Amino acid sequence: MNDGYPYAGIIKWDMEDIKNNINKTEKNNSLPDFGLKRVELHPTSVCQYKCPFCYGVNFKCKRRAELPLEIIENNVFKSIKNNKKLSNSNPIIILAGLYSEPLAYSKKVELIKLLGKYNFRFGIYTNGGFMNDDIAKIICASAKQNKEKGLCYISFNVMASIINGHYDFLEKKIKDFVKMRDAMKAPIHINIPILLDGSLSSDDLRRLQKRILQIGVNNIRYSTPQTPVSKNKLDVKNIEFIKNLQNKNRKNIFIRSISGKQFDRCYVLANTLSIDHKGIIYPCSQTCSSNFSGLSYGSIKNQELAKIWGSEKHKKLFWDFSKITTYCRCNLSDSQFNAACSLFG
Repeated sequence: MNDGYPYAGIIKWDMEDIKNNINKTEKNNSLPDFGLKRVELHPTSVCQYKCPFCYGVNFKCKRRAELPLEIIENNVFKSIKNNKKLSNSNPIIILAGLYSEPLAYSKKVELIKLLGKYNFRFGIYTNGGFMNDDIAKIICASAKQNKEKGLCYISFNVMASIINGHYDFLEKKIKDFVKMRDAMKAPIHINIPILLDGSLSSDDLRRLQKRILQIGVNNIRYSTPQTPVSKNKLDVKNIEFIKNLQNKNRKNIFIRSISGKQFDRCYVLANTLSIDHKGIIYPCSQTCSSNFSGLSYGSIKNQELAKIWGSEKHKKLFWDFSKITTYCRCNLSDSQFNAACSLFG
């Protein structure tokens, strides 16, 4: 279903399986048995940058708060590996942050090593500021331990470095990462999201795209900054120009559309979850914040993931979703999944 997206392979959809699961769900008043496909971890609350397009732009004087590494290992990684209902779908583990930088985590080295130890396929969304040769080597080594089919990936947010005047430093780090990946033959896809926030001219974008593709990255994705409740659209002044850039490198250039609408029923929460720096579990990356406390259904600080996933509170959230007043918006792939499921539900 989603093979053409720059992060193709993160989640694969089987329409017949979706249909059968939803039919069973309606009959049994249960949670769809899609299997856990994606776990997103936000291990820390902080970021070294204060970008104007960030989800957390209104969060001032944030204090450092981090998930203890032992809780991540015992209540997430071990819990997945020791429980068939969680491990059967071989979920991808994503290190990210709704308004934070995952590589700012004080025990990032140990965390990345654990991804390899437990043979997880993984992704990392980073601004690259904390990347260095040692971390790159550990990322590549952990990716090589992934025994499941499919690539790991890393996504470098170059706009943070551009806005803060650090792009040349980041470009060198990306070049070094590409060399490390290739030398170690690590199964890692390198993606570059570029946000069309008005700070770059058409000439700037043309030059930037050329430089990035020459480095050896796999994909570039153009989009506008999208908060969970925004209604952003691609700048109509830039869209034709971006399409022209895409036509020159069709296999490497993608455009992300606007955030999807909120659905009356969220099927995404039956195959994915996000965990914030406090250990609280939310349905998806777009809602992984205390602003959406009405959508949380457990904490890995209190219980292991296997006891939370599929719990009565989890099921209740699924069936009562339309009654919750909190307004959220799906990201593109989750919106497509909800739309596909809604054909049968």
